[in-house]
Amino acid sequence: MRRRTRSTTAGEDRTVRRVVVGVDGSAVSRLALRWAVDQARLTGAVVEAMTAWTYPTISAWARTKAGPQIDHSAQKALARTVEEVVGPEPPVEIRRSAVQGHAAEALLKHAPCPVVVVPAAAGGPFQGEVT
Repeated sequence: MRRRTRSTTAGEDRTVRRVVVGVDGSAVSRLALRWAVDQARLTGAVVEAMTAWTYPTISAWARTKAGPQIDHSAQKALARTVEEVVGPEPPVEIRRSAVQGHAAEALLKHAPCPVVVVPAAAGGPFQGEVT
């Protein structure tokens, strides 16, 4: 985990520690979320729970109509999973985001450090990719 400095509205800088975790509702992602919350509690970090979504491959028309609905559904599913795993009042700050794209690319893009440890289910997008 790496510290990231950002500006506050008052113009002062502060250090923000982040733990980025991919959440897709699977059992392994729920375990990863629990670990992320525990790690954040120990280190004073913020958890960034992410889920990724892509357009169904049915037609170009569906892209223009379905995008907001898919994003909304992904946001709701993520919120529901986070609440089921850590409860309605988490012990740490949890930021939730649903991003369009491939899950592996989204996690790597938003990860706070060059090393990402991801528990992947058999056949998952990271299988054979992380050593």
